[in-house]
Amino acid sequence: MDTLSGLPLREIGDDLRDTVKGVKEIATSETLGRSIAELESTLRQVSKTARDLNRKLKEIAAAARSIYRMADYLERHPDAFLKARS
Repeated sequence: MDTLSGLPLREIGDDLRDTVKGVKEIATSETLGRSIAELESTLRQVSKTARDLNRKLKEIAAAARSIYRMADYLERHPDAFLKARS
């Protein structure tokens, strides 16, 4: 117990009480609530945008595959543009 006698326990306790009080004020503040609501809204928008982007990238990949196949076909059949397909 001799080691505790030299510690500033009252100051430590006061600092801890002030810290807890500050945390409670932040946790219950309107600003935090609004910020969390705005963050949730932003995350929903980002998620929707990411889904839309993913869908568009799949469409672009499918179009690229079609162009590749057409180019490959025309390379093997260069007269295909000149002849009508029946």
